[in-house]
Amino acid sequence: MAMTVYDYNYDLQIREVGKQVAVTNNLGRTAIFGEAVYLGGYFGFVAEHDGIANGAVGMIAIPDSDYEIVSAQVTAANTFVVGQPLYFAPGGSSAAGTFEDASAEGRVAIGTISGSQGTAEAQTHVLFRPYVQKAVLSDLDARVTAVEAVTDGLDEDPGMPFRRTVTLTSAAATTPVEIISDAEVPAGKCVYITGLYGNVNGAVAWSGDGNNVLIRDTTDTPVTAVSIADATGLGANAQFGLFSTGVTCGDGIKDGTGMTEGEGLVIVGDGAFAGGGSDLIVTVTGFIGDVPA
Repeated sequence: MAMTVYDYNYDLQIREVGKQVAVTNNLGRTAIFGEAVYLGGYFGFVAEHDGIANGAVGMIAIPDSDYEIVSAQVTAANTFVVGQPLYFAPGGSSAAGTFEDASAEGRVAIGTISGSQGTAEAQTHVLFRPYVQKAVLSDLDARVTAVEAVTDGLDEDPGMPFRRTVTLTSAAATTPVEIISDAEVPAGKCVYITGLYGNVNGAVAWSGDGNNVLIRDTTDTPVTAVSIADATGLGANAQFGLFSTGVTCGDGIKDGTGMTEGEGLVIVGDGAFAGGGSDLIVTVTGFIGDVPA
């Protein structure tokens, strides 16, 4: 039976768990499994069992700084001194890269020497602890620009959220019940309503001369945010939200422009409901934010 033989760096074992990164092999040859490489701005060891073919993308294992690594991928003429920096000379099309004892053009400092095997200028192995590696991104500017596009405006005032629950009785329907006070809405701000839940808390439907219950602001000429019709929205045990039948939203909600600058919010009937009605409990949610530009 035919067998496929794979090249393998028997002088180093690869942990199959831990940090790995995808790189493109530009060495001009296949980088074999376990080979130390410097590719794409990262130092690591080839983690692909079949190696990484020239021009292909593959995974390399990034060693943690708490590892102690031993490798025979060295130049014998080195003199490795414990405590000194270890450098890596990237390989090319004819040979693998090598660990070196001194800096030179093209070499990369990758760790601290912790031991060696052999003798000075006849080294066979080097032991070292790798440095912590930072991400190297050739397209860093483009990535930062993309992130800024997403986060643009997050430093602006997001507004003050609110959730208020109030009760309007049919007997006092024409007396406004405050939801947001004027004092809570400073100059340059306005109320934005994002949610509404209403409940006629009983079996008595609202009736009388009034036709609607209004949520509106407190200007001299009030602007209505929400209108709830008694015929369809205020029946016995009725429940409703912003988009329920009988509920009409004003432009401040529909257009997202908010209510009048610097004004609070109340709930009130547009007439008397002398015929009665179970208490109307309404919860309004939203935020107080900058007026539209």
